[in-house]
Amino acid sequence: MFSWDFPFPLFFLLVALIILGVLVFNIIEFFKNQSAPEEIVTATLIDKVTETSHSSAADNGSGSSNTYYTLTFELNGNERKSFNVSRKSYLKYVVGDSGKLHYQRKRFNHFELDTKKT
Repeated sequence: MFSWDFPFPLFFLLVALIILGVLVFNIIEFFKNQSAPEEIVTATLIDKVTETSHSSAADNGSGSSNTYYTLTFELNGNERKSFNVSRKSYLKYVVGDSGKLHYQRKRFNHFELDTKKT
């Protein structure tokens, strides 16, 4: 006779280990970003992207959506860096803006626009 007693604890242990692994990874990334020195470079905003994901519950028809905002900058030497930012930061800038980009590793701090127009 087949018993369900063995697979369930193993399954829950596996799920718990995956969740723990993701949590530990995110904590490590946070501290790496936090401890990195802030870099300030001349940059131009070259792209703005929004990505919206939707999910819905089949049983009651309710759902949710999340929107992610990304700014892509071109740094000196044609290097490009993309950052996930808040909606407020996303709306503040337009493609073609130039200025000083302040960031720490993968974290966008702020973008200081050039005040002089050419």
